[in-house]
Amino acid sequence: VEYAKLLRELEFRRNSIFINTDNYNTKLQIIREDLELTEPQALVFLERFSTEYCNTFKEQIKADLSYFVQGSSLLERAIDSIRGIVAIDQAERDRERVKKDQERDRQLQMMIFAAGSAVTVGGIIASSSGQVTPQNPLKSPFDKSANSLHSFTVFVLVSIIAAIVSGLIAWQVTKFIHKQTDKNS
Repeated sequence: VEYAKLLRELEFRRNSIFINTDNYNTKLQIIREDLELTEPQALVFLERFSTEYCNTFKEQIKADLSYFVQGSSLLERAIDSIRGIVAIDQAERDRERVKKDQERDRQLQMMIFAAGSAVTVGGIIASSSGQVTPQNPLKSPFDKSANSLHSFTVFVLVSIIAAIVSGLIAWQVTKFIHKQTDKNS
């Protein structure tokens, strides 16, 4: 900001010198006409100010302006570089946030899958519990008096195997869908 302020100040000074030099030369011409001076040397000491000193100031300000313009150009490039770095950093943070969101979604899906499996197994056991009656009590599989597996055990095992198979199929389908979604992203 200070740099831009100095640059504007130099521009203002340069314009002031141009305007005032033109005004000065106009006044000199009016004086020459009013006094009806025919000798070119009569106002030479006043003309020297506009031709020599004003030109020196103009050239000095021109040189200063070119120096400041180059510095301003470098400053603008530095600012643009910083903006680029900030944009890249923001894009990386956005990408990381999207990855974290996707991972959180996958973990939520896995948790829902696990909870669904637990509820399914609980339902299987609850629906198979009707096989255990006072006339047909559940016996340990290691009991030698049991000549075959209890119907409750058979129902639970078959249901669990069916649940595992259907769970694996559902797992593979969701993995396939995730891969297709990731490819399209």
